[in-house]
Amino acid sequence: MPAPVPPLDGAPPPGRIVTAVALRFFCRSHERLADAASAASPALHAASVTPLSPRSHRETTSARRQPSISTVARLERAQYELAPSVVRRLLATYGADAEQTWEITHLAGDDDGDRKSKEICDLGPGWYQRLAWCEHAATAIRTYDATHLPVALRTPEYNDSLLWVGPQEAHRGARALPLTSAGRITGLIDHTVLERPLGGPAVMARQLDHLLVFVDRGARVRIVPPGGPALWRWDKTSEMTIYGQRLFAVEAARVTYYTGPTAGGPLAEVLDEAEATALSDDESRRLIAAAASRFRKETELGEA
Repeated sequence: MPAPVPPLDGAPPPGRIVTAVALRFFCRSHERLADAASAASPALHAASVTPLSPRSHRETTSARRQPSISTVARLERAQYELAPSVVRRLLATYGADAEQTWEITHLAGDDDGDRKSKEICDLGPGWYQRLAWCEHAATAIRTYDATHLPVALRTPEYNDSLLWVGPQEAHRGARALPLTSAGRITGLIDHTVLERPLGGPAVMARQLDHLLVFVDRGARVRIVPPGGPALWRWDKTSEMTIYGQRLFAVEAARVTYYTGPTAGGPLAEVLDEAEATALSDDESRRLIAAAASRFRKETELGEA
């Protein structure tokens, strides 16, 4: 049974949520690197954490002006407004480069930007990775795709058959979620997706078998049948529950995020309509299994 979704009212700006997710992933990466350095050179690590004298500690802390641990924890869960200066300091601490810092600070709201907008486009080259981080951080994902299988449920070879994401977008496979995440995914898929052998029938058969494994592990994958709602212009729309908030994403050449009843409400209605029109879980599974069988037979005929 899906968990109740949070209300739309009272949601923070989407840029704050995405920035908070990015900060947490940078922090964890930084901690892993520090642990690796510590394991590689314990003596050097011990020297680096030698306690400072009270005076030196005050001077160093004053110079860095770092927020407290409790404040950082709240910032990284989107509970506070993210001032650009604080975001920049945290990213510098976590080892982010200048380009990453600019992109994430833009999402948080530049010094002269709007930090309260309920709609923001992620324009930076790292948008794909940040969307992957959001999907991995989400406790629930509901997604509708009119043309392809949801990215989180794709095999690498199916994903590689799609060329709309250029090779400059690193870690494309990072958006594939593990089987342990199956129970938090609801995928709404147009029926025509089961008819197109992207990558060839063999690739498609393996992809649909992979999809069935997710279904058997608890993912809700439902097929939107012919005659369903006209949702084509909302291709690749997702709703993610992150830190107790609903974050919507519409993906095209880049991704645009939305929150709140005014900006996010219409997208919630699109997903509600698709889900209301979709076939039952059992009927959808039957269609997916039949399509997988059909593509396996096509593969065998082609090899004969």
